Amino acid sequence: MPKYFPLLFLFSLVFAACVDNGPDVSNPEAECSIDADCPVEGTVCTPRKICLPLKDPLEVPVGIEIYDHRGDSSTRGKLLMDVGPADLVPDTDGIVYITVPDPITISGTIKTTEGFVNGTVVSYRSSSIPGKEVVTSTLDVGTITPAPGVEYSFSVVQRGMYLLQVIPSPAADYAPMLKDVWASQDWEQNFTLGRETYKVRGRITDTDGVPFNGQATLFIFDWLTGHASTVETLTGDASGYFEVIFADIPSSLSIYITPTDYSSIFPADRFDVSQEALATGTVSIDGIPTFDAGTLLLQATPAPITFKTSIYGRTKSGTTEWVAGARVTFRSEVTHLSLSHGNVDPQGSGTTDATGIIVVEGTTDASGIVSVEIIPGEFTLGRIYEVTVVTPHDSPFASIKKQIEVGSSSGFGESIELENRIDVVGQITWADSGEPMSTVLVEAAISHNAEELHPETMIDANYMQTDQTDAEGWFTLRLDPGYYDFSLLFPDSYGLPYNTYTDLNITPEQGQNSTYSFSPTQPSVIRVVLLDTAGQPVRDMQVRAYAVAEECEIDDLGCEIPARLLSSYTTSADGMATLLVQSSPVD
Repeated sequence: MPKYFPLLFLFSLVFAACVDNGPDVSNPEAECSIDADCPVEGTVCTPRKICLPLKDPLEVPVGIEIYDHRGDSSTRGKLLMDVGPADLVPDTDGIVYITVPDPITISGTIKTTEGFVNGTVVSYRSSSIPGKEVVTSTLDVGTITPAPGVEYSFSVVQRGMYLLQVIPSPAADYAPMLKDVWASQDWEQNFTLGRETYKVRGRITDTDGVPFNGQATLFIFDWLTGHASTVETLTGDASGYFEVIFADIPSSLSIYITPTDYSSIFPADRFDVSQEALATGTVSIDGIPTFDAGTLLLQATPAPITFKTSIYGRTKSGTTEWVAGARVTFRSEVTHLSLSHGNVDPQGSGTTDATGIIVVEGTTDASGIVSVEIIPGEFTLGRIYEVTVVTPHDSPFASIKKQIEVGSSSGFGESIELENRIDVVGQITWADSGEPMSTVLVEAAISHNAEELHPETMIDANYMQTDQTDAEGWFTLRLDPGYYDFSLLFPDSYGLPYNTYTDLNITPEQGQNSTYSFSPTQPSVIRVVLLDTAGQPVRDMQVRAYAVAEECEIDDLGCEIPARLLSSYTTSADGMATLLVQSSPVD
């Protein structure tokens, strides 16, 4: 069950490298009206009236998504289904034939045992394409009542396993519910909120044994199944005891305590309970399985102080410039916490290491100053924070990650100086003629492999820059140092699939001394025909082709390296989509 709650270019100035896009096996000079007009074996006539190689989807490999673009359809604009590379098997004519099933309905009734609560139903399913995200759909069902409750209904085309989750709001009295649904035909799934299937209780104190008396929110999550507990707001009644409810028996427990304000207890904690402890510590109380988490020990810390620091950079002319609008995050771990769990007895024996995290965020003002309320060091000792500065994407200064020390009293800390971003300049030209390619959109995003292979570059995981080539094919991108995936998005008139070049290392030295160039070659095509259940062609369906990363197995739906969009095509009257793909992988 899934888990929930996600070029090399040509260097032309100082050194040279090239991208091998494979041989150009097409014959773009051959114009055609039908396949028989193509003189080279293995090529077919495309809608642009030129001959291109016909590929087996597994040679790319590629998966497809099918969207409804029919003008009179109730599902217009929605994703109907996706097909992974293992199921894209061409017929003897080289064409992949896909039958689009008739819709089926997942429906039912949601009710409470007593009382009223607002609710939302979320459906989840895994994409059939390795590297594609989980597909979700959300339905607001309004107020849920006792019997007869409220009805809900989803219409779906894709057959397979769905997860349906009912999320109550607020979640203080009713725990969320999660159910598996195997949708091969119309399916009825009912929910009743308020059934107490499992309880978790415990107590919170500081390391001196004083009961927690601040204000905080506590909830528990089961990472193995996706089940969650009710949410309890701790109001500081000096007892420190808590109790939450699960609608289903959990397989694992992660206990979260988050602050609603600052107190003498530091802001954030997570306690993990081992499966062994969960199994041996669960007992029946009044007929309900119950786990006693025992005493959760929170590290007592000093009261917060006001801490300020300045963020600045130096322009290329040497002028100091204060950075406004930068998001600054302070993070420090507090260790040596314990989870003491017993068997109904909150004072039971046994300890498990746990780690608390102090996280505080702020934004710099017009003078480049960020001011936060932060947990300081104690007495003469400072507290070390990892500080991440994420600058606005239009800033000339790069994001940074560094450590600073926060003392025991309010005031200013050391200022943080930022480096300049790197100006990356390049040109895109046709491979055969060397002519420049204008109006090509160039996107540079943090490499999807960077978190695993190059974690030091993951300062702003969402950082992306774009530019469009000018009449001479030139583009300029201003980037932080790090590893990037570069994508080229061509106008439809070029007849080229989108190209992505991965894991390009951008350094200050390269930015100052290099000019980057792309020269994409002619593509190949795959052909897909969509049929309805009567065997008739289906027109006005948008078919999107996605290249599966080489690191992913074609049936590995858990692969985390994203599939890349190559091209799209809307089916014509004969139900056919001609999809552009790369002739060979781009390294």
